Amino acid sequence: MDTDGLKRFLGRPVTDNEMESYLFAQGIDVSKELILKSGDYTAHIERPKKGFSLVFTDEAMFFNKENQPIGEGPLYLEGMFLYAEGKGGYSQYKGELPGGIKFRDHRSDVLTKLGEPNWQRKRRVDDSIVAEKWGLSGLIVHVTYSRDSHCPVVVYLGVPSIKS
Repeated sequence: MDTDGLKRFLGRPVTDNEMESYLFAQGIDVSKELILKSGDYTAHIERPKKGFSLVFTDEAMFFNKENQPIGEGPLYLEGMFLYAEGKGGYSQYKGELPGGIKFRDHRSDVLTKLGEPNWQRKRRVDDSIVAEKWGLSGLIVHVTYSRDSHCPVVVYLGVPSIKS
């Protein structure tokens, strides 16, 4: 699965025939794998051996429809998590990462490629950067860094939240 092929479907419902066909060609059958558990408003399809996870959000939450019960509308593809080797039990994602970043890049390389972030989180203990976020071509890129090497260990690519 490549991020360029999938990112065109970000923000679309699982009922989108083109997205469903694309995912099926990638070995993902949303009709069998995508289950919204009672009390949840997000569902995931995980592929630990391929290094990624897809997150889908219920329509009521995705569009902040306060009067619509959760589970009444379709799920929408909100984003994808791409993992470095060993993070959370995942194998390393082999495809291209957003903005040309690499899992071996140091934080300074990520900044060179993506520019200054519009958000960051620091560790209380040593003030080092845990994660940063950018807007990129109308999408969100969120990078979580390793504590020791300051290299990306999780990269999230998704649509901006429209929840209030």
